Amino acid sequence: MVAAVIPTVATLCLRGAHQLQPPVIALWGPFSKPTLQCLRTLHRAEDDCLRRVIAAHHNCFGRQLTGLPCDTSARDAHIAAATRRVEQEVDRGCLGGQLTELFFRTYDDANFDLTNACTTQALLQCIAETARLEPKRDRERGA
Repeated sequence: MVAAVIPTVATLCLRGAHQLQPPVIALWGPFSKPTLQCLRTLHRAEDDCLRRVIAAHHNCFGRQLTGLPCDTSARDAHIAAATRRVEQEVDRGCLGGQLTELFFRTYDDANFDLTNACTTQALLQCIAETARLEPKRDRERGA
């Protein structure tokens, strides 16, 4: 199962929403105070999303490792709620000019990048953890 998911996730990781290529990090900034506040908002929103999505995947993978079914509709609802929160935070915490200063073309561009990063990174982390735990589970079962 894990091996089948990795190519799909890797493809998602390679797709980026940025239409404007960010400059070399050494050339970034200085940013205005409102843009720094926006950047902090984006960071907090993405961090919160990541934490929530990891918990949703972890719950499902954990159940599957013990032989129980995963409630995928509940997992997907938790993930959708987490990504909606990111979008709401971007809408509330950033103005268009601030996003442009951060090399996003639009709100949709920022929302896509953050939700894609959140969901992809969370899934990769859970896959890696599951792959690490599967041999232990097999040893415990005597396989």
